[in-house]
Amino acid sequence: MRISGVALGLACLLTAGCGSGGGSKTTAPVVGYVVAVPPSMAPTTLGTQVVIPVQLSATGGFTGSVALSPSGVPASWTATITPSDTVHLSGGSGSATLTLTLTIPSNGAAAASGIPITVNGTASVGNLSVVTQVTVANQYLIAIAPGTGTGAHWGALTNTTLQLLAGATLVVRNDDSVAHRFHTSGTVVGLPHQATSMGTGQSYTSSALNAGDDAVLYCHDHGTGSGQFAVHVQ
Repeated sequence: MRISGVALGLACLLTAGCGSGGGSKTTAPVVGYVVAVPPSMAPTTLGTQVVIPVQLSATGGFTGSVALSPSGVPASWTATITPSDTVHLSGGSGSATLTLTLTIPSNGAAAASGIPITVNGTASVGNLSVVTQVTVANQYLIAIAPGTGTGAHWGALTNTTLQLLAGATLVVRNDDSVAHRFHTSGTVVGLPHQATSMGTGQSYTSSALNAGDDAVLYCHDHGTGSGQFAVHVQ
């Protein structure tokens, strides 16, 4: 995976001959630090997490603390840097691997065309920023797991209400070897009853949902005994 990064330091203060004079120059190493992130992340969907590796390294003998913070994160998402958002680098050879985790709720903002997420570094030698691109499709995916059969279908969704925003789509994918059919209670324009059962690898996709496209959902082939959940569209 290609890693992009930016190094920052007080090069001119530490470089012999920063003026206009001629002749050969001896250049001291830049004192500072480097932050690197992947240029882009694999596309995902609503209701998931994006885990971004962040590499932090000292350069040129720098010793000091670097504080990291994300920006450009939609208000409906949650961003967390672990194990800490402040790292102390020592003696020019210090380095750390951190993780920026973006949590996108089922009713969070989508970023179908991609959104730049910036990781900012702040230290005594100066500040820098690096950017990664995050793409989130405006859909929520439910995968019926292998081995489900006639057992419980929906995992943690069972007996809960899935919250979605208007404009999102719901996708149910059959990863099981047994056929399943998506059933909706009542008549909901955006969530029609599935006409035929899905074989392995097949899926059900709603139309773009409208506020009030609410329904209780379960498997038509195996009944409510295999679990059900509700959808509420805001």
